[in-house]
Amino acid sequence: MAWSPLARGAVATGHTPDPAATDLAHQTALLEVLDRAAAGLGCDRTNVVLAWLLRHPSGIVPVLGSTQPDRIRSAARATAIKMDRNTWYRILLAARGQKLP
Repeated sequence: MAWSPLARGAVATGHTPDPAATDLAHQTALLEVLDRAAAGLGCDRTNVVLAWLLRHPSGIVPVLGSTQPDRIRSAARATAIKMDRNTWYRILLAARGQKLP
């Protein structure tokens, strides 16, 4: 299970709750990859993250904390996104911030 998969809204807004605790260059690079994927998939950054988690081979279940119906409906659209392996892998590399061995 992925608790707070959208980092308390930071994925959607691009702002972190505690910027001092975050590598801003890494975060910016990740957001750029998410934005390119969102543009290619015709959705927003939030849906890309949720679709990425749902496609993870370990069967991750995102746990959303929102009580706002519009946000929940929007998040549910991630289940219809068809993300190819190359896009998924680019997001993985950006999230890790380094190449895999």
